[in-house]
Amino acid sequence: MTKKHLHIVRRLESFLSLTKLVNEIGSEIKTQILEQKVIESNRIVSHYLKLPIASKVFYVSRLRIIDGEPSTIETSYIPYDLVEGIENAELTNKSLYQFLEDEYNIKINKA
Repeated sequence: MTKKHLHIVRRLESFLSLTKLVNEIGSEIKTQILEQKVIESNRIVSHYLKLPIASKVFYVSRLRIIDGEPSTIETSYIPYDLVEGIENAELTNKSLYQFLEDEYNIKINKA
């Protein structure tokens, strides 16, 4: 049996979530949460989020599965003061960006 390879190109000048992109090409995407918790930001995370070192951030690591095949592991850091309580949310098989928009009124325009 020939293995199907799916290639996804994401244009950096316009933002579209992986979930929407995969759905638009007619493929199926699932998400498995590997880890989600509140942590203190290190120097690198603090730099990118423009936060003081040791600020509380929400950390989530997700395995993205496209058409039944593990595809990528995504890691996200979000300032915790924007998403308090999210560590208790069920994020399996949900678009993180859609969840943030629906539950926290946060619209992602840059990843």
